[in-house]
Amino acid sequence: MHLLEVKAVSHAYTNRSFLMRKKGAAPVLKSVDLTIEEGTCLGLLGQSGAGKSTLGRIILGLEKPRAGQVLFEGQDVYRADQQTRKHFRRHVQAVFQDSYSAVNPRWTVEQILSEPLENYESMSRKERKNVLIHWLERVGLGEKDLCKYPHQFSGGQLQRINIARALLLQPKLIVLDESVSSLDMVTQAVILDLLVELKKELGVAYLFITHDITAAYHLCDQLAILDQGELAAQFQSKDDFFSSEEEAVRKMRDAMLADHPLSRTIGRPVR
Repeated sequence: MHLLEVKAVSHAYTNRSFLMRKKGAAPVLKSVDLTIEEGTCLGLLGQSGAGKSTLGRIILGLEKPRAGQVLFEGQDVYRADQQTRKHFRRHVQAVFQDSYSAVNPRWTVEQILSEPLENYESMSRKERKNVLIHWLERVGLGEKDLCKYPHQFSGGQLQRINIARALLLQPKLIVLDESVSSLDMVTQAVILDLLVELKKELGVAYLFITHDITAAYHLCDQLAILDQGELAAQFQSKDDFFSSEEEAVRKMRDAMLADHPLSRTIGRPVR
């Protein structure tokens, strides 16, 4: 059984014209099929407007699709009973692109990280604090950061806090929606290395939504290409991406720049 299975998911948004009259539905996703296995990372690649973030929201249970199913451990996310939905919400977490808008600016780090534990675990304040310190240290921060506020951190540090929050409940899957794209290149590399380490250590699976081929190649085991709402290709090995003749894949390769100007030729990212 797959950890996560997306089956024939289609979605559309209603357009509104002058005087807010409904004009019809604009298709965003067209019968998309995807699977993610335990402990693996699937990279979902596509250019802006391809439907990647919409699919991410549907997988997270935040936006019901017009058609199709999202199955987590064999259970339909949108037809599940309350207990199954609670299990799903605990074991599928997310880290989004904007690290600042993902947290309450008026809360300390301790308050931000305590919220999921208070919702799902029964423990003393001391026990909870020990858990928070453990995960902060695991992402390269520490106890001294618990009393700080979001504005006291850089974007990279705050994204580490968001990653720690996603890991607190020991989920089985984390959806990473453009989670490093707003960071500078050096910080991106550090965060990607951290995600690789955590995946190996904890056995957590990732859905890595991105337009950055180099980042996807660094982190992912498999790649899927979304083009204008359709699944253009899916590769069981990320190396197969570079030999594919699919038009959408060739367009992405042609748009890719290597890290160093002297190495800007089409092919595997420079490592």
